[in-house]
Amino acid sequence: MLKGSMRVCLDCTPFLGKSAGIKSYLYYLYSSMRECAGSRKLSAYPFLQNPGVLRHDQSTLNRLSTMCRAVVVGSARFSWCPLLELAAGKADVFHASNLIVRGPRRAVLTTTVHDLTTWLMPELHMARTVATDRIFFASVVDKAKRIIADSENTKKDLIRLRGIAESRIEVIYPGIDEAFFLGDPADGAARRERYGLKKPYLLSVGTLEPRKNIGRLLDAYSGLKPSLRVEHDLILVGMEGWLSPREMNQLRGGMAGVRWLDYVPREDLLAIIGGATLCVYASLYEGFGFPVVECMAAGVPVITSRAGSLPEVSGDAAVLVDPLSVEEIRAAIERLLLSPEASRRMIELGRKQAQRYRWENTARRTWTFFESVVDG
Repeated sequence: MLKGSMRVCLDCTPFLGKSAGIKSYLYYLYSSMRECAGSRKLSAYPFLQNPGVLRHDQSTLNRLSTMCRAVVVGSARFSWCPLLELAAGKADVFHASNLIVRGPRRAVLTTTVHDLTTWLMPELHMARTVATDRIFFASVVDKAKRIIADSENTKKDLIRLRGIAESRIEVIYPGIDEAFFLGDPADGAARRERYGLKKPYLLSVGTLEPRKNIGRLLDAYSGLKPSLRVEHDLILVGMEGWLSPREMNQLRGGMAGVRWLDYVPREDLLAIIGGATLCVYASLYEGFGFPVVECMAAGVPVITSRAGSLPEVSGDAAVLVDPLSVEEIRAAIERLLLSPEASRRMIELGRKQAQRYRWENTARRTWTFFESVVDG
């Protein structure tokens, strides 16, 4: 097949609901691949060529448009569906998300695996999430001709936990929104003022769920030297997932200096990250870890976990801690707050490391991946 005639259909089903990391991945991947498509054809399933505005807390489309496309997705879950074939068109490759159970008959099936945390630590997920992931692996991952892993760590997990042949997997790192590389936006102070962010603050970004290790972060913050706690708030940004009643009570006003802002729009997130003193991302396990790279790109020093892909993604540009150790998290925070030199060093290294994660590079490599799938 001539490379210029290739047709790829990217499954963008996560656009239709609440989603954070996977939704961002697909949104920017689709946009950046379209920009460098040339004569190649790119479509978005189901009928999502105009993806709308990215929001993690709701569909990118209006209610009626969302419902119509949800019918297509739903009807394709139970049997062969002509709507699925119609939506995929004449695609040579159908790249599936984790929200569908089959691809069209005519196209070669591929997919991206972001992490295997439901296999590694199922107790940290809701039962329905674990069940859905099992279906995704059985119906899509195990049947896909080729698989993209978004880190070397995820590739190793696929081989070790699922017995997938190394030759079927290619590591392609995601990118991050270019706006983060610009640092604090011009209206950043005004946007932070709207949220009442008037004093220096530590920042944690991510959906509130057990894997994000919020409880230990709160304990580490409470153990800081009193003078540091007085000077710095702890701000958490992210949609509500599920946490213990103790942690939710602390976030809803039961702990001095701690504020939970819930979901914030992208423009406000840029300002909130840009104004942070440092970012603490003490997740128990990640397949990539977008907030780590976003903060590094924005010139914010990062503390993250010595677990999963996070050491790989952050390189030497973050302070690594044992996520199970409240003491290590606390000590790392105090080290950066009390050492301007160490903080400046992390900022310098972080900006350099973040350059590895540009969507234009991801898009070019992903097009090459699809070409190899069709030609191989």
